[in-house]
Amino acid sequence: MSGKNSWKRAKGTGGMQYDYSGALALSAGDAAAAAGDMAQQIRDRVSQVASADDWVAMVLRLPDALRHVLLDQLDRGNLLTGIGQSGWPAPESIVANFRDRFGVEVQKLPPGVTLQVINDPHQWRENISQIVDGQEHMLMT
Repeated sequence: MSGKNSWKRAKGTGGMQYDYSGALALSAGDAAAAAGDMAQQIRDRVSQVASADDWVAMVLRLPDALRHVLLDQLDRGNLLTGIGQSGWPAPESIVANFRDRFGVEVQKLPPGVTLQVINDPHQWRENISQIVDGQEHMLMT
């Protein structure tokens, strides 16, 4: 997407960060449409993981099961608002942020993927994570 709602690249404390500007100002319908567009961009690039240095390349570096959950969230209309590496919770972790709660059932998550409900207004509401080779990767709301 372009215009006032677009991806911005910023240097994070532990690596690159990509933020989708204007995400919170979108109506539910516009957010769902943007989420669908994001899912299509990711699916169009699955075979070209190392071809670019952008937000899609960051998504494609997520473990397969967690990337599946991310795509499922986009297909449900949940807008991805940011993705990057900050060095937390592990040095090479990738953390993706979503606009809305996940609304998933734990038993329907892929094996090795966990849901944790935090509900801390000063931190975050919930996260879905997967640990691969000692690195925890997260989706957060």
